[in-house]
Amino acid sequence: MVKLTTNQRKNLVIAAAAVLVIGFSTWISLDPKHYFFYGDEDRAQWEHPTGPFLIFCGFYLLEALFLAKVIKLGGRLWPRTMLAAVLFLPWAALSTIFVVHAPGYMHVHALWTWLISAVLVLTFFVSAVRHLFNSFRGSHGSD
Repeated sequence: MVKLTTNQRKNLVIAAAAVLVIGFSTWISLDPKHYFFYGDEDRAQWEHPTGPFLIFCGFYLLEALFLAKVIKLGGRLWPRTMLAAVLFLPWAALSTIFVVHAPGYMHVHALWTWLISAVLVLTFFVSAVRHLFNSFRGSHGSD
């Protein structure tokens, strides 16, 4: 049996999440019910937007790689996750602005970016509190 490191297990979870969200987005992208149409005749002429959809699949993969790279376990996570959250949150906000009449797969992408943002912010807070606790315990433990 192969023994995985903590970082490898973390990367496996992120990869599985990316595969699941791409699969779910694919399923949604294939259903015309998840698109906005002005009339029934537009719906009847619908064709799958393969090019734009594949671009979003690329976004999913890049965002998952970004998350895996930022959350490298061991050492202090809080500076890395703080910087990553500051950089990523505007991307999540920008991804959300355009979802009013967007296809369903773009809605899923907006949710995905907010999930990644939440993971970054939560990881920042947990790591920062842990660092402060360890610093406080270390400075008072030598008295």
